[in-house]
Amino acid sequence: MLLNLPLDRARTRIAFLLVTFCVSGWLAATALQSVLPAILAESDNVARVREALMFECQNDRIQNQLGNLYFWTELDAGKAVPLLRRATEINPWQPRYWLDLGRACESAGDPPCADRAFATAAGRAPFVPRFQLALAEHYLLAARQRESLSALRRYFALAPESPESVFQPFLRAFGPEPIWNALPQSSDSTLQLQLITLLAQNDRSEEAKRYWTRLSSSGVRIPVQAAVPYLNALSANSDFSQIAVVWYDLQEMGSVARPDAQNLVFNSKFSSPPSNMGLDWRYQPQKYISLDFTNLGPEGDGHSLRVDVGSTNSDLDLIEEIVPVLPETTYLLSASVQSQNITSDSGPRLRVQDLGCASCLEVQTEGSVGTSPWHQVSAAFRTGPDTKFIRLSLWRPRSRSYPFEISGQFWISDVTLRASSNQ
Repeated sequence: MLLNLPLDRARTRIAFLLVTFCVSGWLAATALQSVLPAILAESDNVARVREALMFECQNDRIQNQLGNLYFWTELDAGKAVPLLRRATEINPWQPRYWLDLGRACESAGDPPCADRAFATAAGRAPFVPRFQLALAEHYLLAARQRESLSALRRYFALAPESPESVFQPFLRAFGPEPIWNALPQSSDSTLQLQLITLLAQNDRSEEAKRYWTRLSSSGVRIPVQAAVPYLNALSANSDFSQIAVVWYDLQEMGSVARPDAQNLVFNSKFSSPPSNMGLDWRYQPQKYISLDFTNLGPEGDGHSLRVDVGSTNSDLDLIEEIVPVLPETTYLLSASVQSQNITSDSGPRLRVQDLGCASCLEVQTEGSVGTSPWHQVSAAFRTGPDTKFIRLSLWRPRSRSYPFEISGQFWISDVTLRASSNQ
């Protein structure tokens, strides 16, 4: 049935407007009452969140927010714990609530509460690394090694992205062996290598070597890129003996190419771009210098290194390689080189130095000047009684005569170092 209201009358119109206003006000108040607690609950102000709780005392999010504000802002675990506990009672399936409660109970000196809260958080989120780590750290603070390592093992099994910072507190508390045993045993050795690198970086190189030996002899194939951080740590420590050990181990695994059995120089024909690590060639970008590793070798096959030199008169260490050698042994160094328009009388050449005592051994090949076709350069030297490594570099010394500045192009390939048969 339709009602026909006489809206043309003033009294009816006023009544209609009043009813409309009241209904609109009631709807707005209802909406505000439902939205206001949510707005207040997002605040970092204790008073506002407390006001939100007055509107919705059964809201788990507000209970948790107010408890966290008391704990983190006012440092009052006594006020925080009841609120955080209430949040878990309202919504026991939210792992974050249990984690927050655990931290507050731990601070308040309530071990049973903290134990249950951290364990429940980890149980509610068994595949989330941070909850497993929080449980491991809780047991670490409680000096409960077995439980801590058990939780840590579950954390590592979830393949966390950046565990390096995690290792430190557990290493201080337990030492490396329990941590090593907690790491997952699989074909992915990333975590093991991160622990080894951390040990090397923290003056625990002997322990790092021991675990490298254990890992490399386990049958796991280690990709060369995975070993880079450890090799870099060894370089920073000038531990060339261990660099050689790691490099030879990588060769045994097939992760690094084997050189010619009669040639001690790795990547002697620049068949691949230098990796700047281990026993491969190393170089740093330099002003006025351009290096190109894609040129053909002297026989039209293989590769060579091309060096384009701008106008400069500087000592230039263009590229270098660390080579293990035997003491008191005679070696023959040779290479194929060519040049084009080298303007200085002091051209590029190979140089050998004793890595441990540069003044004890320094030998150079003839420098390349002007324009010359592919030809051999060579030098012989004998290592000292304490020589274990040499630094082999492509070097251009500063010129002492006019024209001082150098420019032009230089190529080198087939860099060879062999022990002489005539000792």
